[in-house]
Amino acid sequence: MSEDQQDRLLKPNPGLGPQSSAPALQLEKALQDLKNKDAQYRSIFENVSDGLVVIDLDTGMLLAANPAYCQMHGYSYDEILTLNPLDLIPPQYHQKFTTFLTTVKSGQEFTCEANCRKPDGSIFCIEIKSVPFWYEGQFSSLSVIRDVTERKQMEMAIQEKNASLQQAMTELQQAQVQLVHSAKMSSLGQLVAGIAHEINNPLSLIYGNLSYIESYIQTLVNMMQCYQRCNLPQSPAIEVELAKIDLPFVQNDLAQTLRSMQTGAERISQIVLSLRNFSRIDESELKTVNIHDGIDNTLLMLAHRLGASPERPAIEVSREYSDLPIVQCYPSQLNQVFLNIMANAVDAIEACDDTRDTETPQARSGQIGLRTSMLNSEWVEIAIADNGPGIPESIQQKIFEPFFTTKPIGKGIGMGMAISYQIIVEQHGGRLECRSVTGTGTEIVVQIPISQSTQ
Repeated sequence: MSEDQQDRLLKPNPGLGPQSSAPALQLEKALQDLKNKDAQYRSIFENVSDGLVVIDLDTGMLLAANPAYCQMHGYSYDEILTLNPLDLIPPQYHQKFTTFLTTVKSGQEFTCEANCRKPDGSIFCIEIKSVPFWYEGQFSSLSVIRDVTERKQMEMAIQEKNASLQQAMTELQQAQVQLVHSAKMSSLGQLVAGIAHEINNPLSLIYGNLSYIESYIQTLVNMMQCYQRCNLPQSPAIEVELAKIDLPFVQNDLAQTLRSMQTGAERISQIVLSLRNFSRIDESELKTVNIHDGIDNTLLMLAHRLGASPERPAIEVSREYSDLPIVQCYPSQLNQVFLNIMANAVDAIEACDDTRDTETPQARSGQIGLRTSMLNSEWVEIAIADNGPGIPESIQQKIFEPFFTTKPIGKGIGMGMAISYQIIVEQHGGRLECRSVTGTGTEIVVQIPISQSTQ
């Protein structure tokens, strides 16, 4: 019905009395109110900053759209009504559009985020909220569309900033670990080298004079035997002294004592050499070394902890060494890794001893197994296992994180394995793994390339 028709309908008829004009005036007022409300709603629809669109739930086609929606997508009003909504969104979001139609048709509210495409191909992000809506007597959907591209960009910027801060924190922790490691290695190397030097001086004096002492004693023994063969008369005092000292026994035992002293001096000399090899303070560059020597030197450093004590029997150490080639590595750092892992193995065994049955000492026997093998033609593997309490699977990967420790307060600061991980993975391009079964034990596996040029 046109406005002229409405005006003619609402215009009073002069031939009618007052009683017939009242309903017409009420109808005219009702129509005017309806026009005013329609104008208000249309003004809101046209001027709201968010995009508003009405979609036919049966066909999925646009029935109406406000200017904000058209401007958001870069089309005119006439153009956008001819488009299928699927033309406005990338293919990966087409399934969401189908879900939207199904959800709203069932009478439920639908919300989501999606990307849309402008005519120039640029992509922007929108936030959608859709509700069921009656439009011109047809069950449809009214959707509120908001451009959240700027918000998403801010969120991405915040995420990138957080990632950057996290990376900076990780690098700071690594720097702290490296500083602690460097200071620890420097102090340890200087201490061990100093002790070895101080022991070596008196040892050289003792070891160098043993051969002379042996020669002198042998000369005296020969002289005494010569006197005995001459059958010279002896005074009663000499007879008494000979009976006291048991000269034949002294002569035999003296030679054995000298041999024991020589063996002890050689052992101390080997210990000093091992200490110097372990510290290797003059070897900060790549060297080709025998891995087994490094492991054995480390065992020597821990000998005082492997022996028996009032609390437990000695820890048994088994070796399964394969025929390995010499390996190019940083010897001092690699020895530090072996020391960290073996020290943790001893700690684990001692912790387990506290809970074992003291009446069955055999069950309390701690064991450390050392195994080396060729992983392939370019890699070697060193495995160090213990029969301690094991490490729960949930925290096995955390043991390589800085400052993480399973030891009681005061027993460790959680740096040993983090330093070991850095040395093996970052410095040698290798791998460090933890294989553990709770209640059975733990095996730490070190894998490094034979040559650093192949990593």
